[in-house]
Amino acid sequence: SGTGGNGLLTLYLDGSPYATLSNASGNWSLAVVPSELSRGAVFTATNTVGGVESALSNAVTVTGVANFLVTINGTAATSVVAGENFTVTITARDASNNTFTNFNGFVSLTSTSAIGTGGGRIGPFVNGVLTNHTLSLLTAGNNQQISVVNTEDPTAFGSATVGVVVPGAPFQLVYLDNIPTGNIVAGTSLGTVRVQVQDAYANNRNDDGIVVVQSLQDSPGNTTSSASLFGTLTANTSNGIATYADLQVQRAGTYRLAATSTSLQQN
Repeated sequence: SGTGGNGLLTLYLDGSPYATLSNASGNWSLAVVPSELSRGAVFTATNTVGGVESALSNAVTVTGVANFLVTINGTAATSVVAGENFTVTITARDASNNTFTNFNGFVSLTSTSAIGTGGGRIGPFVNGVLTNHTLSLLTAGNNQQISVVNTEDPTAFGSATVGVVVPGAPFQLVYLDNIPTGNIVAGTSLGTVRVQVQDAYANNRNDDGIVVVQSLQDSPGNTTSSASLFGTLTANTSNGIATYADLQVQRAGTYRLAATSTSLQQN
């Protein structure tokens, strides 16, 4: 906005014509599309009367969010459990790291971890702050980063790091070796069989002492009574893995090997 004479007002953005307004007089204003601006952009204007264009007006520099401060609330900055909710507070800041209270927009939130809840486009901010945004991370590991970027200006971003995401509760069992399935010949040795304990998000756990039992099924969930699975059928986990060395199928048929444990939320 500004004050112009009776002529053709031309608004320039970073030196290029951006918009015009005919018969501008007195106080005038032009709408600007936010997505077409970035912090540091410069506006100038001229007024053309009788075919004569005035000198450029004083320059106006676009201010805005320079960066975001991402604060992980509570103890989550040190450690969180995969799949469990925690909160973050995100603050929009200017170039001097003061809260930019005019920002009421949105950011895009991503992470080096898979995200359960709270990722993607989030907001709006209120007076430059998004308070207690709920988030969950699914990938176990050290130094998982949370990043945000202004959806209207990719030069404004911020991040924070969760020290460690630990696996969730024991949930499922996964075979680590290629196990024969289908039509199995009598006397077939299954070789070394290893079973890994995981949480619900496929993160490996390192539990000791979880009891895992092997059986044969002729259909999913249906343990067969006609087949004979010989060997040591029960093993305790060590560092999250149960190992079997002498499993053998004594009767020919079509089977699948199944591992179960009463210590899991799901078998």
